[in-house]
Amino acid sequence: MHFTRLAELRKRNKYSQREVCERLGLKQNSLSQWEIGTRSVDAATAIKLAKFYQVSVDYLLGVSDIENPQENAASPEQARIINRIVQADGATCREVEQFMNYMDYKNNNVDEEVKQALAEKK
Repeated sequence: MHFTRLAELRKRNKYSQREVCERLGLKQNSLSQWEIGTRSVDAATAIKLAKFYQVSVDYLLGVSDIENPQENAASPEQARIINRIVQADGATCREVEQFMNYMDYKNNNVDEEVKQALAEKK
């Protein structure tokens, strides 16, 4: 596994290679080679590095641009609602969308064009 973002994450977090290696029990020459892509990282070390930087292994690999997918994950309540919507027919989905638009309008979370359209429906 070649990690394209190791050096970027280390620099962004203001760590030296020595600091990272001391904290994780790694060899500095290994980290250096991982950062420049001349050596592959084993799975256990990949997980250790991902946890250290609080990102996903996919992000380290460059497979995903989302650093931490759990932060974007739906709560159990949201997941339940999403599943219900996925199983609903088209008419129900349109009603749910109208209700969500109304809630956005009520909470002033819409742009002027949407406010105008909702006001005309009243």
